[in-house]
Amino acid sequence: MTVYCIELKNGSTWALKDIAHAKIPTQDKANTRMAELISEGQDASTIRVSVDTTDANPLDPTLGNTVPS
Repeated sequence: MTVYCIELKNGSTWALKDIAHAKIPTQDKANTRMAELISEGQDASTIRVSVDTTDANPLDPTLGNTVPS
């Protein structure tokens, strides 16, 4: 199963925004969240959606995400 995350650019490096923006179950949800962050003032050139490759379990309740039914 592919999951997505929101990354921010810091200098020349991209890194996970924070754990709350990891393991997003669909690309559409990730894109929607990215658009919300941009509308809240995040510079569009410093934010992206990418495939999440972290080791956290997507069903971990502390992440606040669930697998779509």
